[in-house]
Amino acid sequence: MSVESVLRQFKEKGLRMTPQRAHVTKLLYEMGHPTADQLYCRLIERYPYVSHATVYNTLKLLKEHGLVTELTHSDRVSHYELAQAEHWHFTCKSCKEIFDMEAGEPGLPRVFSSLQEGFVVDGYRIEIYGTCPNCSKVL
Repeated sequence: MSVESVLRQFKEKGLRMTPQRAHVTKLLYEMGHPTADQLYCRLIERYPYVSHATVYNTLKLLKEHGLVTELTHSDRVSHYELAQAEHWHFTCKSCKEIFDMEAGEPGLPRVFSSLQEGFVVDGYRIEIYGTCPNCSKVL
């Protein structure tokens, strides 16, 4: 999802778009999968008097309206990204960077269809981790 699309949807939903919220949205786009603290550190470069609460409240609002996805992996630190088409994430165990990967494993629908009657799947999470190409070069 583009920054312009998020800003447009914000307006369509009747939500107030402050300069700080707009900048958080822009940073989400630029940074890929930042944590709230990473967003805060970048936000105060432009808005030195902004609080952590501004970042958390903006993320919460964007998430409630389906404009942001919160990613929680085994490291228990939440990362955020602008909402987009279904995809998976690869997390490098060395540098902790998160990479987008195209979803499309044909076996998943079979897994869901093999569930016994009465099970309702609300969602799923696939966690892929290992070493990225840059960190592999160092090893």
